Amino acid sequence: MLIIDIVFYEKSFKHIQKITKELPTRFSGTEECKKMAEYLMDQMLSYGIHAEVQEFDALVGFPGTAELMILEPVKQVFQCNPFVHAANNPPAGIEGELVFVGSGGIDNYTGKDVSGKITLSELSYFPPRQEKQRIAAEHGSVGQIMINWGPSNSKILAYGQVRPPWGNPTPTTLADATYSVYHHFACRW
Repeated sequence: MLIIDIVFYEKSFKHIQKITKELPTRFSGTEECKKMAEYLMDQMLSYGIHAEVQEFDALVGFPGTAELMILEPVKQVFQCNPFVHAANNPPAGIEGELVFVGSGGIDNYTGKDVSGKITLSELSYFPPRQEKQRIAAEHGSVGQIMINWGPSNSKILAYGQVRPPWGNPTPTTLADATYSVYHHFACRW
């Protein structure tokens, strides 16, 4: 291993430790988000890279709460976070057979029938969650659960969105806005 690789690794790891310890949750528009932006700006400036923090109005969504209930073979309940800009479940919830699709890439569906079923994929791996959702929907999945690995004592759950178009849907992008009819959750196992 080269000296530069070791230095890069050590510096990167120190940044990760600082961010996850001091600013583990950074919702848009919060003081923590502003502190994170300022920290990143300061670090970039220290490396000689021009950076500035800009403030602007934005439409930001914060989802409510959700839970995942496993019915068989043993009934279990997991607290989850619904992804932003996803449809609410009907009052009775949705129920379906669960099919594990690995990282949720197109190759993970080979030989699997997920039509009318709920897919379970690993959030932490390629492809990004928006693509996982698109692929699942194209295969007929009625809901997607994306699990995020972490320490068993962690109370932090993943937040994010899965909508395919950037920004709010417009008449042009509405056809691609499949997020409005699918159900997505991020759970920590």
